[in-house]
Amino acid sequence: MHGLANNVAVRIGEWTGSINFSIIAMDDYACVLGMDFMDKVKAIPIPFANSLCFVENGGASMVPLKRKVELAAVTTQPNPSLLECIVEGLQHDPQAKLLLELIGQGKTHRFWRDDQGLVQTRWGAVFVPRWGYLRKQVISECHDTRWAGLPGAQRIQALVERRFYWPRMVDDIQLFVKTCLVC
Repeated sequence: MHGLANNVAVRIGEWTGSINFSIIAMDDYACVLGMDFMDKVKAIPIPFANSLCFVENGGASMVPLKRKVELAAVTTQPNPSLLECIVEGLQHDPQAKLLLELIGQGKTHRFWRDDQGLVQTRWGAVFVPRWGYLRKQVISECHDTRWAGLPGAQRIQALVERRFYWPRMVDDIQLFVKTCLVC
């Protein structure tokens, strides 16, 4: 289902008004308040207080927000199909090919190859080759999980670094966050 709903009467806490909604099918959220909504109704999110502040006619009203936590979605293991793509990507990335050659010759102690064919760092992080959208997919998996809660660059970096590694990873994460419409 998708489309536009015009002049919808809305009540959020004490605030009431009429706004237009874009209707988009989503998997994770029942409702997302976009920037157009925030601008039109002069709403300011206050995440540390779990509330939304509406500024209108020289006054302000605070509306508490509810956050639904679903711990069942928490996982510490990467998606198996993602790991298969990483193994395949090792054959397409020139840097990864060089790394595989160094591992085969025993010339590096920082990386090793496991039983699944993945290249791992000595601290156990999986090396992600530059191939297609693979690195973006890894960042997205850490960003989009329900339990991450749109965490921002530092928290995404911590989540990604726990399981993955690639050169200049911080730059890719910062670019991802800058281009995220929700963050």
